[in-house]
Amino acid sequence: MAALEIMLGTPAIANLIREAKTFQIPSIIQTAKKDGIADASEDVS
Repeated sequence: MAALEIMLGTPAIANLIREAKTFQIPSIIQTAKKDGIADASEDVS
């Protein structure tokens, strides 16, 4: 089974990386579906 995960360089993602808060990225991924971001759990379900 293959799964696909997409993370775009949105301003919110860039800000989290800049501020060393990468642990919060999964939260942004969950709420940024309108921006085209999708996590692997959506692809598998």
